[in-house]
Amino acid sequence: MAALNRTTLFTRLFKALKKHYQAPPPPPARPLLEQLLFACCLENASFEKAQQAYQSLVDSYFDWNEVRVSTIRELAESMHMLPDPATAASHVKRLLQAVFESTYSFDLEAWRKLAVGEAQKKLREIHGVTPFAVAVATQAVLGGHAIGVDRAAWELFSLLGLAGEKERAAGTVPGLERAIPKNKGHEFFALLHECAAELLHENPSPRLLKVVTDVLPDAMGRLEQYFESRRAAAAGAEQPREPASVTDQHAPAAPTPVAQPRHAPATQAAVSGPASSPREESKPAAKARPAKTESPPAPAARSEPEKPAAEKAAAAKTTAEKPAAKTEVQKTAQAKRATKAAEGGERKPPRKQASPTTPRADAAAPRQPKAAKKKPAPSSPAKRKPR
Repeated sequence: MAALNRTTLFTRLFKALKKHYQAPPPPPARPLLEQLLFACCLENASFEKAQQAYQSLVDSYFDWNEVRVSTIRELAESMHMLPDPATAASHVKRLLQAVFESTYSFDLEAWRKLAVGEAQKKLREIHGVTPFAVAVATQAVLGGHAIGVDRAAWELFSLLGLAGEKERAAGTVPGLERAIPKNKGHEFFALLHECAAELLHENPSPRLLKVVTDVLPDAMGRLEQYFESRRAAAAGAEQPREPASVTDQHAPAAPTPVAQPRHAPATQAAVSGPASSPREESKPAAKARPAKTESPPAPAARSEPEKPAAEKAAAAKTTAEKPAAKTEVQKTAQAKRATKAAEGGERKPPRKQASPTTPRADAAAPRQPKAAKKKPAPSSPAKRKPR
């Protein structure tokens, strides 16, 4: 689509919006952080619902720190009037947490003194701030020219042929800010947001159909297909599961099979099983798999053959005679030693003890001290001969 055609369509859209919709009153002046929180409530919701959700947060909690530490479920219950309260509650909580971690406070008024581009860059870096919230804060607080486009507005632009998937992925609508001047930016944004919020209803409103017809009559077919697809998706999500039948609910449970032992004997299965009929007996029996036999035990140690009784008696007699013979030998030796002592037998001469004066032959010779080196005597100076 050429740029001229796009600009013409934006001009037609602005005229149709002013004809069929009424712009809400301008919102009160808020600080930058509070304007971001209001934008989180306003995304994909009408101005009336967003104002109710924001006021519920202010009235239900003591301060923004209490909102920060609350759970998403608690915040969603306070913002139940929104179309998607859980998503809005998640954005609010993440925004407050990121601001508190970066500044340890809930004040962003110092950013209003920065240039519009630099302030927008800082806002985009905050975790939880969407491009829609940045555009709303830029227009309402920073004094820049930006028009917020949320999911509902993107759907409307797609139906009217003003933006495609490529522009939606980039997050910008070419020619929008050029076609709508800055002094008309707030009015156009308010009318566009009110019209786009009705796309999230179950059925299109009459004034929405008139706006689409005034801008692009060929878009009526696409608008009907859009609402049909949304109804089908909603019906598929809400379809309950089929309950179980009465017979299935009261049917007896199947018996649990009893596991047979791994090495059960064949006779056990034959006794426990039912009696076989003559036909079954005539059938050839199926070949049974050979059961796994356990490995034979290790052979015991080979024992010596037992000796006869006569050999045992002889061995015992020999063992008993040995200590007796030994005892007699010891007695004979003691008697001989006693006899020699009585007769005064010769005694062995005592060993000669070495005299202390006589040095042992094998004794090591004492070390001789080293002779001290004699220093040479200083030479006397030569006497001079008298002349």
